[in-house]
Amino acid sequence: LRAIGTCRDITEQRKLEQDRSRLVHDLGERVKELNALHLAADLLRELDRPLAEMLGGIANILPPAMQHPHLAAARVVYGDSIHATANWRESTAELRSEFRTLNGVSGVLQVVYLGSAPAEAERPFLAEERKLVDSLAEMLRATIDRRDAESVMHELQ
Repeated sequence: LRAIGTCRDITEQRKLEQDRSRLVHDLGERVKELNALHLAADLLRELDRPLAEMLGGIANILPPAMQHPHLAAARVVYGDSIHATANWRESTAELRSEFRTLNGVSGVLQVVYLGSAPAEAERPFLAEERKLVDSLAEMLRATIDRRDAESVMHELQ
């Protein structure tokens, strides 16, 4: 009795499968971030929307856009106004973006992880998540400045 066997190196195939899996994961993360930007643009487009609603809306948009949304909480502070997700609490795993409007009022967008998450570019946060939070802070600052300018123009008429 004689057995004939073949041996095939699947190292390259495994690497390709890992690369594909990572690309699919990364694409899913970018889709969440784009969705957050779209939701924020819709929210901030209506300048007559109450500011508190805008701030609270931005806070609620942030956690689902994170890589680990089940661990995420967010808060938006603008002057004396604070709006946070229901699960908000301070954490050492924090991503924040500060801004200042033309009227001199400071604000900050904060996202925290409330549990352990794997290390990424910015501790447990992805580099793209940093860009998202910075972009949302800039969008919010620009909207507040525009609202203020339009209010002054309306008063002058």
